[in-house]
Amino acid sequence: MFKFTEEYRGRLKTAWQHFVAGENWDYSFIRSEVYESWLRSRGFGVEPYKIKSYILSGEELKLKREQNSELLQIGRLYMERLYSVVKGSGFYLMISDADGIILDIIGDNDIIEEGKSSSRLIVGANRGEAFAGTNAIGTSLITGKAIQIWSEEHYLLPHKKYTCSGAPVKNSEGTIIGCLNITGLESRIHVHTLGMVLAMADSISKDLFIRKEKTVPSPARRPAGKPSEFPALYTFDDITGKSPAITATVALSKRAAMSSSNVLLLGESGTGKELFAHAIHNGSNYAQGPFVVLNCGALPAGLVESELFGYEGGAFTGANKSGQQGTFELADGGTIFLDEIGEMPLDLQSALLRVIQTREIVRVGGKYPKRIDVRIIAATNKDLWQAVQERKFREDLYFRLNVFTIALPALRERQEDVVVLADHFIRNKCGAKTVTLSPEVCAMFQGYSWPGNIRELENTIERAINIADGAVIRPEHLPKPLIQAMEESHPRRKDEQTEERLNLQDIDYKAILLSLDKTSGNIRKAAALLGINRRTLYRKMERFGIPYRDYRRD
Repeated sequence: MFKFTEEYRGRLKTAWQHFVAGENWDYSFIRSEVYESWLRSRGFGVEPYKIKSYILSGEELKLKREQNSELLQIGRLYMERLYSVVKGSGFYLMISDADGIILDIIGDNDIIEEGKSSSRLIVGANRGEAFAGTNAIGTSLITGKAIQIWSEEHYLLPHKKYTCSGAPVKNSEGTIIGCLNITGLESRIHVHTLGMVLAMADSISKDLFIRKEKTVPSPARRPAGKPSEFPALYTFDDITGKSPAITATVALSKRAAMSSSNVLLLGESGTGKELFAHAIHNGSNYAQGPFVVLNCGALPAGLVESELFGYEGGAFTGANKSGQQGTFELADGGTIFLDEIGEMPLDLQSALLRVIQTREIVRVGGKYPKRIDVRIIAATNKDLWQAVQERKFREDLYFRLNVFTIALPALRERQEDVVVLADHFIRNKCGAKTVTLSPEVCAMFQGYSWPGNIRELENTIERAINIADGAVIRPEHLPKPLIQAMEESHPRRKDEQTEERLNLQDIDYKAILLSLDKTSGNIRKAAALLGINRRTLYRKMERFGIPYRDYRRD
């Protein structure tokens, strides 16, 4: 963990003076992300000794807030929750859009007023690096990572009295749409502050994703008595597919739900591990309790302990005077879902092991243990046993978690479900609008390996819906990487290169069968579905030996 010391501050101050003067100096001791930001700031022409102010007009700000209304609505809820932790300790929170425009501020009045007068930090101000130099918002947006900027690390002189921690917020497609930031006087620096911001930014991103997938969960399907702040939104009924692979996985998951054993979900990215975690919780004896998610891969080393176990009042600068519950306490009586468990730092794996063994937690800065009753579900896309062999994951923790292991099948292992899932996503995204897959696309989907799994399929469908002119999704509406992958796995025949739009013999065969079946053997309609003329269709059917009369239904 990086140490913010007075020695580091002194060296930074000297180095910054030489840097802004354009002089050679030893800059090697500066954190790489900070020094690279200094270089960008100078390249942007940022004046280091004063604020290069850019503030939106009233109408421009109104439009910005309307464009980011969902981010503002959800972000405000989490900002208020985080502010309740740091209230009275001299901090204030901001949320910006993807360009660094401040959309909302909440915090202690004295430091808000200080920010207005010293750095013109108000709603509508642009905190992108091109305007504000090195700062947590602008630098986080450019790097795509959470970062803490302290004192002399800032590029602008007026900012050097502050410490700020920022983390990007992403939408359901993984695109950065904003940044959550907390700012205080530089004397209040503490790495736990970055951890709190990162956890909240990750929660906002997850909330945005869940609201997009299921805007209003059906009250009949939400277990009664569940705290609204931590609901599990999905059940086994939300798992789509009838292939043997997914049917067996669901059956095993239902058995896991009926037990109180720890569950370990294994699977590639995009296979639906969190969906299964929700369903297992809602099918268990813990369904009346909260469902709390912690992304172990989104927390820097050294910050997970306070997130997991909470802290006592005064445990660190900026801490809530009455202390703060950790994830395990919040999940007491319910389920804690430890996502990306393979990313948990080794030094904290032992602490997690102790909780699993004793069912007790001790807060950071605390002396006495507290008994908890929590169901643990962990998930990873890594080979944990290999990580054990490489000494990157504790063997004893592995066996503690590996009680009820469920391996989720990749989409390529359940090809029968691809078109069913595609139709499911079309219904969810189109509502009353009728959109169908052409037989050619159905055949392509069933022949593709889907390295990004269900998430890739969903994004493919959403893209196709947005660019399709009519009510039928055709090959030209699919992303190029998918088409290129299909062409590489099914090389073109030279004698067909000028004749066929999509020279994939097995896909042509399946597409023709599907089109004939869908049109009851009507050649004109089948050719229209395939996007070819009737003569070409007859020629293909003759080559494949397809008797179209067998498909006619009176």
